[in-house]
Amino acid sequence: MTRQLIRAAQEFRWMLLVGVFGSSTLNANFAPLPRSGPLQHGHIAQVENTSSQASWGDLMGEGRTLRDQSRFADAEHCLYSAASLAEKFGSTDPRYAESLNVLATVVQIRGRYDEAENLFQQALAIWRQHPGEHDVNLAVGLSNLANLLRVKGRYAEAESFQLQAIDIERAALPPEDPVALETLYGLGAIRAEAGRYKDAEATFQQVVAMQRRVLGPEHPSLAKTLSDLGEVYYILGRYMEAEPLYRRALAIREKAFGPEHVDVGLTLNKLGELQRVEGFSGEAERLWKRTIRIWEATLGSDHPLLASALNNLGMLYTDRGKLDEAEALYRKALAIQEKAFGEDHPDVARILSNLASVCQRRRQYPEAEDIYHRVLAIQERKLGPEHFEVARTWNNLAKAYFAEGRYGEAESLYVRALALQEKTLGNVHPDEAATLLNYAELLHKTHRKVDAQKLLIRARQIDAQTGHDRSMRYTVSLQDMQK
Repeated sequence: MTRQLIRAAQEFRWMLLVGVFGSSTLNANFAPLPRSGPLQHGHIAQVENTSSQASWGDLMGEGRTLRDQSRFADAEHCLYSAASLAEKFGSTDPRYAESLNVLATVVQIRGRYDEAENLFQQALAIWRQHPGEHDVNLAVGLSNLANLLRVKGRYAEAESFQLQAIDIERAALPPEDPVALETLYGLGAIRAEAGRYKDAEATFQQVVAMQRRVLGPEHPSLAKTLSDLGEVYYILGRYMEAEPLYRRALAIREKAFGPEHVDVGLTLNKLGELQRVEGFSGEAERLWKRTIRIWEATLGSDHPLLASALNNLGMLYTDRGKLDEAEALYRKALAIQEKAFGEDHPDVARILSNLASVCQRRRQYPEAEDIYHRVLAIQERKLGPEHFEVARTWNNLAKAYFAEGRYGEAESLYVRALALQEKTLGNVHPDEAATLLNYAELLHKTHRKVDAQKLLIRARQIDAQTGHDRSMRYTVSLQDMQK
């Protein structure tokens, strides 16, 4: 296996991960090519006549350069031309597989996930016909497909393909080769997004240690892993551990790419979430507005990544009672996500849940309940009935029942939510504290003040351990209980 081949394979993994762990990019100023189905012979033939005069290698090089410059629409156009020429080498030629694979990464970046999956599958089918020399290419293609399936919420399939890639690379590459490190990182991302946080933490920590040795302390790949390890700590409520990782990742990315790069927005977006839960509302708003400016300039106005920042800013405005502004942001984010993923995706469910919270604040309880039931249906289908987000939705739905005076139904959901949260998140997590606090309010309302105070004390202990600022609600609740 030559170093040239390994470098080429390494380059295939250029695109960033999409979803909670990682990101993707797009230039919306380019009119997208047709989205239905895989790349077909007739479609490839529609490239400009001038493209046929350039060599395949030149087109691939130009496409990669455009991609590296974040000119994704131009890169896609160029890579379609490269695929057209590569197909002339033969439909099973490895160069055709390489073209399809690189093209698929750009199509995925631009949010056309079904088309990207078809392209990845075509590339894999070709590489499987060339065992030995192209094993590393096959592993990278498997990893790219696994990444896409993770984005689509198909976690079990994603992990299966990723483990296949790891097995191939263990046989073909040294354990600390950059290609192998990227594949191991991808496994951590899949496990994290599937809710297996302890496994993800261990995997990310292993990758961080290896990246520091192999790539150095200023490498952008290290920033990506540090940021995602910080995300795991954030989800687990370990905020004091998360913040220095985010800030280190931000410093690396700003130094490597400049302050207006899409990757800088990734860390700003996550840091904004942390600032919000720690009670620094003004700083969170500043970070999210900066993120939105960066992503609108670099990605365009209809990419799923932008929806994340719009949704987060909407949550901040909901906190402040600016419900009209919040709803407008949620609906804009929802339209983006439904266009990209369809109506049955976990990211759609997350935004719907926030939209339901606006209905609750307006005392539109039947509307909120309908939305929460839709959210639960999506989550149970896509994430499984024992995912922590299911417990979060039970807690939210219970709050709606409580507000309507349906105390028995609310209490049943709080009990179920607490049991699932302890099972999936442990017994020291902000989600559990939130549920305990809501349940305590119900107990107080139904004249069980001693039990309510016990839950409040436990919630305060959890928040003290995790650094979560909920002091205003505790003050109000304790005052109420002493009346």
